[in-house]
Amino acid sequence: MAVEVVSGIVLGSREYGERGMVVQLYTRELGRVGVMSYAGRGNDGAKLSPFLRVLSTVRVALRLGRHAEGMPKLVDVEEWERGAQRGWSCEKMVVGCFIGELIQRLLEERVPNEDFYLFLLERLGLFAAETQDEVVFLMVFLLDLAKSLGYAPQGEYTVSNRYFDVAHGAFCGRGEGEGADVIAGADAAVWGRLLDGHYLADLHDVDGSQRCRVLYQELRYLEVHSGLRLSLRSLEVLKELVG
Repeated sequence: MAVEVVSGIVLGSREYGERGMVVQLYTRELGRVGVMSYAGRGNDGAKLSPFLRVLSTVRVALRLGRHAEGMPKLVDVEEWERGAQRGWSCEKMVVGCFIGELIQRLLEERVPNEDFYLFLLERLGLFAAETQDEVVFLMVFLLDLAKSLGYAPQGEYTVSNRYFDVAHGAFCGRGEGEGADVIAGADAAVWGRLLDGHYLADLHDVDGSQRCRVLYQELRYLEVHSGLRLSLRSLEVLKELVG
């Protein structure tokens, strides 16, 4: 399946009256071509905004197999057509696809303010630049995204606050949080490091299985506080990449 992600931002448009972030998935099977903003999109999927600033274009081919349980499994990812980001790794393109779907889901559910647009403009610019580790970028980005939406985790990881309560969005001491959404131990420590917001953070000591676990915890946090949910396929592709 060939997938194209176009990310950009529309700062204003008299012709279409739209104002919003452009993050869209396209598939050749559906025959959808062109670039359009969420607010200005139509059924034909081909409206171009004269006020569009394209930040990046990612094109990849995803070949999906099947697990015995019938779930999608990423078999291979290859560069389908070189765009502006010539030389991007397959890992970076997969993370780009994931970020694309993530932001599009958000934009379908809310009309962000100017600060949110500026946040995305800056962060996508960072993603287009060279980073040490695409997965670390995504892990930091998810918590940065929560902050920009008004769901900033409260407190910090300390010896006395070694747990993170997802429902309340705060670090806490033993016994203060209950339920499956209380993150403890080494995972909570990783949360504390990610909250520093350093996109080039060195997490060489965090193995693939723990990265995958923390990513799912972050997505759970976004789901609890914003209602955001991603497709199963998107999560499976990300899981294959990370862990």
